[in-house]
Amino acid sequence: VYKRQQRPLLIPTTATRCQSQLKVSAHPHRLSATLYPCLFQGASLTEEIFGMTTLKLTGSVGTGKSTKNLPHNSPADVIAVRDRFVDLGFDWLQDKTKCDTEFTNAVKLFQSICKGNVKVTGGDGRIDLHGSTHRWLAATNAPGWVDMTRKKGLGWECVQVEHNNSFATTWMEERLGRAGMQYHLMSLAPRTAPMWVRDFSKRKGGQTNGHGTHQTGLNVDMRLPIKGKLTYNHSHALSKGENDREYDTLFDVDAARSQLKAINAQMNVRNILFNDKSLIKERLCIQYANHGGHYHVTILPPARIDGVYR
Repeated sequence: VYKRQQRPLLIPTTATRCQSQLKVSAHPHRLSATLYPCLFQGASLTEEIFGMTTLKLTGSVGTGKSTKNLPHNSPADVIAVRDRFVDLGFDWLQDKTKCDTEFTNAVKLFQSICKGNVKVTGGDGRIDLHGSTHRWLAATNAPGWVDMTRKKGLGWECVQVEHNNSFATTWMEERLGRAGMQYHLMSLAPRTAPMWVRDFSKRKGGQTNGHGTHQTGLNVDMRLPIKGKLTYNHSHALSKGENDREYDTLFDVDAARSQLKAINAQMNVRNILFNDKSLIKERLCIQYANHGGHYHVTILPPARIDGVYR
């Protein structure tokens, strides 16, 4: 059984003291995400403001076989899991009525996301009754899957994407919204470039050209801000070590500092890879080979907020 239950939206009283923008997600069960920071004062630190989700199964779904005399891959359970995946944005499963390789690959992708893996190596493709994957699927802050093409918000913009890597988790989208908001509210914006967001993951996750990670929607690459440039121009992409004179002349280090502070404050990052010595010295990023021309950001999963799974 899979169903969504709606409940009233509660806004903290501090919301009346600021102008706010509330974006309703494309996922109908999610009332999220891009709020001014003051809206979160007095509210729990969750990814969204939710309705409750119910996902009740009778047994296991996915790889393997029946255990403890419980059903395995019963048609009703497979369809319930499928419907939940489709609602979360894994829409290539929408016609599935049986558990095949594509279905279990989606389970492995979801498991890897929930474990914070940046490669699809964190799952066995099996959903055990009342186990971690079942609970994450039923969670009110379960990760959705979203196409970021041409998306933008205050302080950030998705620009040219390479290798069709335009898909990310909803965790990523929501945190970009918060980081962009903080950056926008700082004194530099809008006189400086927004955060230029580029590569994420492939439509169905997994290995992608040009990246060792970027498999699970938990990574994003961002181009560097350029002095006096408010719109993105690929021909003006800067890279430390390739043309140091152009980099030193055009790189807007003050804007970059503000962006990195916002990302660190709002995105619950595992790390930010970027090879600028001054910003590394300020502990805003760390050095890594071939990251002189962009920030590489990896985010962590949030704490799970259980829905109804029993």
